[in-house]
Amino acid sequence: MTVGEGGAPAAPGESAAPAATAAPTKATEPDKAAPTAPPQPSATYQAKLAALQPLAKKAAEQGSPDAFKHQKLMEFAAAKAAGKDYLGAVAALRQVEQLLANPAPNPPSTPKADGGGGVDANTAFKLRLTKLRDDLKEARAAGLDVPPDASAKAAEAVMAAGKRDFERANALLTEAAKLIDAALPKDASATPSPGAGTPAPRIAPEVAFTQSRLAWDEMRKRVQSELRKVETAVLDRCRGESDFATIATNIKDLYSVLEYLDERLIDQLDEVLNADDAAQRATLHAEARETVSEYADFVRSDEMLAAVDKNGFVAVSLVPELTLCLSNIDKQLRAALPA
Repeated sequence: MTVGEGGAPAAPGESAAPAATAAPTKATEPDKAAPTAPPQPSATYQAKLAALQPLAKKAAEQGSPDAFKHQKLMEFAAAKAAGKDYLGAVAALRQVEQLLANPAPNPPSTPKADGGGGVDANTAFKLRLTKLRDDLKEARAAGLDVPPDASAKAAEAVMAAGKRDFERANALLTEAAKLIDAALPKDASATPSPGAGTPAPRIAPEVAFTQSRLAWDEMRKRVQSELRKVETAVLDRCRGESDFATIATNIKDLYSVLEYLDERLIDQLDEVLNADDAAQRATLHAEARETVSEYADFVRSDEMLAAVDKNGFVAVSLVPELTLCLSNIDKQLRAALPA
């Protein structure tokens, strides 16, 4: 049945007229219903960069302990953008956002000689924390059975320091140090520590950097594959549910972990391999090891990764696999150019 003007049925002889009157409506409808084009990755990068630059500058002017990380991440983002990898650039800027949203404790500018929560107390805490983290790395690299509580107490200490409760923060560091000490051999002369007596095997730098680069690239692919496995299992189980569309959208959040476990290390190791002189190579090598340390901290603390490993749909074990991979990479880098 043909519908005439106003929605009323048309008479048999009036079929051509409605088509003519309806034409203007059809011509204007696309303008009303035209979807808004999604922002291009380059535009997203430029907008995010413009928003973050003044915030990062302000943080640097205020003496933020994270200022160096802000700078390096933004330089990395710029390099990615120059290579037209805007998704990688945006991922790096998101890390800057996270650091700005959760800044490291910034000590007051006026020193207090008594150490009662002023600069001295904060600096002393950071020195102890750095040493403890180094001890923890060395113990684990040596294969010692350090209880997970050591890392947990160190993380709790950082939170206490952020609240200016340095008494509790230092007490927690002491507890963590005791756990590390308890894992050490009781008789150092009977059980030699790594590097004692016989030197640790050296690895040719080019070999270590290349192997580390390949290992991290393969690990990222492994993570992506395991996340895809979890996504598929969840969708298969939930298919038919009334909120399936929402589930299918939200499950994509799994892949956000790859924005943090990014390709920075790969690029840094490429730079180390192409370094012109020993001094430059040593500097870049230290930056690469710092990135490995950041990745390891993220793996230990990220709730999303922990939830993925505990999902009830399919068996995965990303946290142990990532931890082992990063530990091996750190060992290789340490053997190539001991810090």
